[in-house]
Amino acid sequence: DWEHQIRMAKLRGTPVARAHIGMDMSDPDPDFASMAKSMGWYAEGPIDKPKDVAAALKRAIAKVKAGTPALLDTLTQKR
Repeated sequence: DWEHQIRMAKLRGTPVARAHIGMDMSDPDPDFASMAKSMGWYAEGPIDKPKDVAAALKRAIAKVKAGTPALLDTLTQKR
């Protein structure tokens, strides 16, 4: 996580401004749902509204109970 990477950079004497290297995946953002679908999984996302998570989770659970792996790509905020 970010806090750990910042702490380790300080301990190692490396620039904190570079602590994100290897932690950040953006520009472009990865499309996890499409990757999962390409491997035969049920997938939804990106889900960016908290109100949409419960219904998506119900659909995903139904797929898993039927024997299909499922992935929900939800967007969260950085701390």
